[in-house]
Amino acid sequence: MSTPSLPKQFLQLIDGQSTFQMAVERAFGIAGVKSMLVVSNSQHLGHIEDQLCGLKRQAEILLEPSGRNSAPAIAAACAHLAETAPDAVAVFMSADHSIPDEAAFAQAVECAVESALGGRIVTLGLRPSFPSTAYGYILPGEASGAAHGVQAFVEKPDIETATRYVNDGYLWNSGTFVAKPTTFLAEIAIHAPLVLAAARAALPGRPTDNGAIELGSAFGAAPSISIDHAVMEKTLLASVVPASFEWADVGDWGAVKGAVAIDSAGNAVTGDALMIESTNCFVNVPAGSRVALIGVKDIAVVVSPDGSILICDLANTQSVQKAADHFS
Repeated sequence: MSTPSLPKQFLQLIDGQSTFQMAVERAFGIAGVKSMLVVSNSQHLGHIEDQLCGLKRQAEILLEPSGRNSAPAIAAACAHLAETAPDAVAVFMSADHSIPDEAAFAQAVECAVESALGGRIVTLGLRPSFPSTAYGYILPGEASGAAHGVQAFVEKPDIETATRYVNDGYLWNSGTFVAKPTTFLAEIAIHAPLVLAAARAALPGRPTDNGAIELGSAFGAAPSISIDHAVMEKTLLASVVPASFEWADVGDWGAVKGAVAIDSAGNAVTGDALMIESTNCFVNVPAGSRVALIGVKDIAVVVSPDGSILICDLANTQSVQKAADHFS
């Protein structure tokens, strides 16, 4: 379903909305938020404009000539904000997350602002509900107000390590960061100078006819690296606010199932599907298609608009990429 021209964050998978649209509304639910900046690949401008229009929201837009992962995107955002909103505290959010409780998310962000004003880079850490190998982990340290210092910031572990992390009080890294742009820029300059050099060289970009800003070709010289690897694993300024709202990085169909309403048999169904003596299944069917499941459990059935069909065990939804690669 997710393709280079229509990636998952623009698919309307949950209650008729995309996770991009949900992120936009979640951002404007935070006290004090006055404006939004979207950083995205240039080929997705049409989706952004259409979905913002559907929400009756407006945003500044920075367009990347090529995708270079989250560190260059955040560096470009910070360089732009340092010029246009130098006194702001920014909330850096991913467009492919599901967070149903917008009020709890807003409260956690607002708790992080004081530390961010004091020169910290604050992430929201979620208390794990199970040992996941799909998420990064944070070990909180000494508390200072609502935020804690960070003793360890580590990327996705194996299952044995994840189990130990959960038992030792680690938190999931939610991928949401709160900081002054100037603070982030200074740390990127120390820990990822090539990233910052490329981002700065790409600004100021060329305005498009509709007001978006196209970053210059120099952006393509940035190393492709996540902000976690580039900065957060190394910085001495990291803090974490522990939070307990429901959250999922929508990286597979199992995560989508967790964000959709569940019936009494544990099934999550989007579209025209008949469920007979079936339990704990996920079905996603486009308009014009019909699916019946009889006497099965723990499977995902997904029909794409072009008629492609996926059937898999819910425990193996992270392996879907192998099938996508085969048929691409």
